[in-house]
Amino acid sequence: SSIDFTQVFKPFEGIRTSIVNPFGGGTSKTSMMDSVNLERNIAPRRGSGGDDDFADMIDARAADAGPGWADATAERMLDGWGTASYVIGDCCQATGRAAGKRRNTLLLVAAAALIVIIATSVGTSVQRSDNGTSASSSVEAPRAPPTGTSSAASGTAASAVPEVGTPTSEQDGPRISFGNIVDTFDDSTRFGSMRRRILESGLSRDTDLQDVYSPQYKALKWIADMDGASLSLKDHGILQRYSLAVLFFSTFSSNELPTLDSLKDLEDKPVTALGEGWKDRTNWLTSKGHCSWAGVQCHHRDGTSLTNTVYDGNEGVTVLNLTANNLDGTLPGEIKGLGDLRILDLGDNLIQGTLPAALGHLEALQMLYLDGNGIDGTLPRSMGELVHVTHIYMSNNYLEGQIPVELSNLSNLHTLALYQNSLTGTLPDLSGLSALEYLYLDSNYITGEMPESLADLTALTDLRLGDNELTGAVPARLCELDSLVTLYLEENFIGGSIMDCVGNMKSLAELQLYGNRVGGSIPDAIGDLPSLEILYIDDNELEGPLPSSLGKLENLISVYAQNNLLSGQIPQELSALTNLQRLYLHENRLQGQVPAQLGALKSLQKVRLHGNDLSGQVPMDICMLKDHSLVDLQGDCAAGKLECDCCTQCH
Repeated sequence: SSIDFTQVFKPFEGIRTSIVNPFGGGTSKTSMMDSVNLERNIAPRRGSGGDDDFADMIDARAADAGPGWADATAERMLDGWGTASYVIGDCCQATGRAAGKRRNTLLLVAAAALIVIIATSVGTSVQRSDNGTSASSSVEAPRAPPTGTSSAASGTAASAVPEVGTPTSEQDGPRISFGNIVDTFDDSTRFGSMRRRILESGLSRDTDLQDVYSPQYKALKWIADMDGASLSLKDHGILQRYSLAVLFFSTFSSNELPTLDSLKDLEDKPVTALGEGWKDRTNWLTSKGHCSWAGVQCHHRDGTSLTNTVYDGNEGVTVLNLTANNLDGTLPGEIKGLGDLRILDLGDNLIQGTLPAALGHLEALQMLYLDGNGIDGTLPRSMGELVHVTHIYMSNNYLEGQIPVELSNLSNLHTLALYQNSLTGTLPDLSGLSALEYLYLDSNYITGEMPESLADLTALTDLRLGDNELTGAVPARLCELDSLVTLYLEENFIGGSIMDCVGNMKSLAELQLYGNRVGGSIPDAIGDLPSLEILYIDDNELEGPLPSSLGKLENLISVYAQNNLLSGQIPQELSALTNLQRLYLHENRLQGQVPAQLGALKSLQKVRLHGNDLSGQVPMDICMLKDHSLVDLQGDCAAGKLECDCCTQCH
């Protein structure tokens, strides 16, 4: 008959503490989950092949793992198994012998194992079912946590152990509970009590806490049974410590994931003890207070300086700064357990996946930096609950979908940086962002027209919407933004014309409109921008003359007006632009001669005039600028339309 190993090992359910290495994993041929939990492999075949199939499986595993598999497996069993582990090891080594001896060998092993178990179990209370039969079945449905019902009341053997977890794929098959192979969830144990507190707090889901491969289970196992700090379950810092541990296990990528043994006495081991992973993990998962862990700061303690935020204690975490620390994984929802957090900086890492909605539960958060990662999915609407946040940086990710209108609730927000993502849809009404100074939404796929509600952002100093798919004309109401210093609208499909009211934007220093479909003429009012330094209006459909009012812009450094339909003459008033360094007027329809007054521009470095209808001789005063700063002078001298003895390139 077939051998039921759940019967053989059943007496150990009440006396062992831990067999499975919950932090292990990978593909190790000698891992406890693979080599000890034979029930997972046997159960689906029970009743068909009997002990011959079991012996075949043992032969196949031994052949796959190589010499010494059985010994290595036996050595991983608890010391309490004693002689039984060696009997089992000897049995497994014998599987390479004659096939005719396998059945007798297995029967002898079963008998020997039972004898040793009975001998070592004297004086030990072993819980069994009333009818004495095995409580194991070939495939068990996931069980709920114990509810206090006794086995006598139910008439079957009670199990204090839930299932290991749910299948991760169809190929994995159902995961089978093997006696007391994982930690008891009985509330009388520290493990069970800690689990109950986590569930009551709403930090984690029960399914995650039952899955021995999950970051949540690993964090629970560590803080309940391995954390040298051994905080009281009533300690206000224990849930924050748990949340930090979940973050660690969620983002510590390594060729060999942290194992149970590798986490013991971690403070006495070198930084490289866990292999590759975080660049700096100083004090993480040691007995030291989490306020001393790398990147963590806490509330200052009573009677100490306000700057005393790093110390060996477990107070509320206010700062978590792990920027550029090689975090590789997902941001867990348990981050909401850090309820005192003011600054969260996980920028420039390898964080992937979607943002948890729990991010919005960080009610005290003021600064959020997640830029430079690989985060995808949409922005959670719950972010609209971060009413104290002042800075949000999520640029250089793979965020998609529309910007949630709930962000308009963030009345304290000063900076919103979402550039270099894959955001789509139209711009929502963000008029509620009354304190917003910097809005960076460039390099996305945002469509539609710019909403006039942008003019309600009266504190705005820097607006960047370039490199999107915006259409329509620039709303005239933007002229009301008299505090605006930078306006980037380049590389869109914007039409219309430059607003006549542009002169009202007295603080404007940079105007970038290049790469659009803006037509009409350049208004004279552009000369009423005394702070303007950068004017990029190239690659549009602008026509008409260059306004002489440009000569009033004494702070102007760069004028890029190439690739338009501009006509008329180059105004000699440009000679007043003493700070001008770059003048790009090529590929237009400009006519007449180059004004000699431009020779007064001693700061001029680059002048490009080719692709026009200019004629005559380039004045010697301009050529003499090469003795100063001029390094690039281009004209149509190759075609003979313009005579230029000092041009660096003739077209």
